[in-house]
Amino acid sequence: MNCGHSCAEVFRMFEGYYGPYFTPSVDADGNLTWTNNAGLPDPAPINIKGEPGTGLEISGLVATEADLPATAEDWTCYLVGTEVPYTVYTYNPNSGWISLGQLASGPKGDPGAVYTPSVSPEGILSWTNDGGLPNPEPVNIKGPKGDPGEGTGLTEDVKQALLQIAQKVVYIDAHGDDYYQDLYDALYPPANLVSISATFNQGSTVVYDTDSLDSLKPMLTVTATYDDQSTAVVNAYTLSGTLTTGISTITVTYQGKTDTFTVNVTHEAGVYSVTNNLTGATNSNSATSVTEGNSYSGTITANAGYTLTGATVSITMGGTDITSTAYNNGAISVASVTGALVITVSAAAVVLSSISASYTQSGTVYDTDSLDSLKTDLVVTATYSDSSTATVPSTDYTLSGTLTEGTSTITVAYNEKTTTFSVTVTHKPVSGMDGWVDGGVYENLDIVQNEYVATSTGKINSYNGWNRTGFVPCGGAGTIVFPPMPEGSNNYGVAKSNWFYSGQSDSTQVSVIQLSYTEPTTITVPANANYFIISSTSAALAACVNGGIVPYE
Repeated sequence: MNCGHSCAEVFRMFEGYYGPYFTPSVDADGNLTWTNNAGLPDPAPINIKGEPGTGLEISGLVATEADLPATAEDWTCYLVGTEVPYTVYTYNPNSGWISLGQLASGPKGDPGAVYTPSVSPEGILSWTNDGGLPNPEPVNIKGPKGDPGEGTGLTEDVKQALLQIAQKVVYIDAHGDDYYQDLYDALYPPANLVSISATFNQGSTVVYDTDSLDSLKPMLTVTATYDDQSTAVVNAYTLSGTLTTGISTITVTYQGKTDTFTVNVTHEAGVYSVTNNLTGATNSNSATSVTEGNSYSGTITANAGYTLTGATVSITMGGTDITSTAYNNGAISVASVTGALVITVSAAAVVLSSISASYTQSGTVYDTDSLDSLKTDLVVTATYSDSSTATVPSTDYTLSGTLTEGTSTITVAYNEKTTTFSVTVTHKPVSGMDGWVDGGVYENLDIVQNEYVATSTGKINSYNGWNRTGFVPCGGAGTIVFPPMPEGSNNYGVAKSNWFYSGQSDSTQVSVIQLSYTEPTTITVPANANYFIISSTSAALAACVNGGIVPYE
C-alpha cells in the first residue's frame, strides 16, 4: 500500500509526539527480539516457537487456478492441481488469490504450543502458553515519556494509513482487534474536559423573578475547555439558583464542571386568587383575583336565618393567617395583597336566646278572671342570637300561675324560654245573680259595711251594725237559700227588702225573716225583680259567706 510515506517515516512521525517505540521481530527459529527508536536497552531475546502445528485448513480442491472462486473470505486456502504435490493458494483481500507454494505431504506432527503475550497498563510484558511450557520472564517494555514533537504531528492521511496497516494485523493475529483499537486511541486520544466558562449577555432584556431559569439560556453561552487546549460551545448544561429581585447568581453545571454568572432581576407583580368558602353568609366583594400590592375589602353579611354572632371566621394570605388584622365585625380589609386570599366564614344559625314580658295593667283584674284575659295588656318580645327582636303573637305563648288577691306572678312560656310578670289582683264581690246560676255555690259574698235606715213606715228606723250586699242584678224568678245559722246565735234576721221592679224601688215593703239554726232558709225572688238588696247583721252575712248561699235551688 502506498500512503506517501515509508514505514520508517511513519514511525518517525510518532517519535517525540508519542515517545519511543519498541518493535518486535521473530526469526524462523521463533526467537523474539526487540528494537526501539530511542536507543534504549531492549528486552532480552526469548524463544516463542512452539511445537509444529496441525497444518492448514483447506477449504476446497480445484484442478486449475482458473477454477478458484471469484471471491472468498480473507485468507481462505484452496489446493490447486490434479495430483500430489498440490499447490496451496490463499485469498488475499487486497490482491486476490496468491500462491503459497506446493504442499508436500509428510508425516503429521504434534500440535505445537501457542505463546500469548500480554502487556499491562504499567508496560509489563508477560506470556502464557497452552502447552504447559515454561514462560519467558516478564519484561517492562515501557519507555520514558517522549518530548513533544516540534512538528504539527501526524497528518490525517498518515493516521489513516497507520490504521490501514493495523487492519492487516487483524487478519493474521488473534489480538489484532485490540492492537487496532489501541492504535486508534493513540491516534485520536479523547480530550478531557478541564473547565467551563459562562458568558451571559442580558442586554436590555428584563428578567422577572417569576421567569424560569431555562428562559435565560438564549442569552447564555457556555464554553468547554479541554486538556488538548481545544474549546467548544456546549448546550447540554443545567442551571440552578433562584431569581430574586436585584442581582442573582446562577450556577451552570456541565459534566461535573461549574461556573456562575449574575442576572439583574426585576420583581413582577403577580395576580393572586381570592377564594370564598362561605356557609350561611355572603361576601359583598365577588372578585376571584387581585393584583399583588393592591388592597382588598369586602363586607360579610349573614344570610336569612343565620348570624355572624358566634360565627367562625378565618382569612389567610399566602397560607398565613391574617384574621386578627384583616377582619372586624363583618368587615374585611387588606391594605396590600401579597399572596392568595382564602376567606372562610361559617355563620351561626339564629336561635331564640330569651323572651321578655311587658305588662301594662289598664283596669281592675279580679281573682276570677282568666289568665288569657291578661294578654290584652301584655306584650311578649323574643330576642334572638343575632340580637334581633320580634313580638310574639298572643296565640303562640302560654300563661301559667294563679290570680290571687294582691300581687300575683304569672309565667310566660314560648319555645322553651320563660319569663314572668306581676299583676295586681282584686277580689271580686258578688256582682249579681249571674254569679249564682246553674246551682253553683258562690262562696265569696262580700260584706259591704253600711248602715241601713228605713225611710217610710218607721217599722225599721235604723239597725246599727246591719249590712247589705249592695245592688244585685237578678235574672227573674228564683230562690236564694241561706245556710243554717250557727246554733246559739241570735239576731240572724234578714231584711228582705228593696226589690226593684223595673228600676222602681218598693222600699215600703220591708220584712225581716229569722234565719233558721237547723235548716236552710229560702227566700223567693219575684219573677219581675230586676235587682235586690239583702240587709242583715254582720254575723248573718258572715255566716252566709262562710257557709255559702245556694241560689235557684
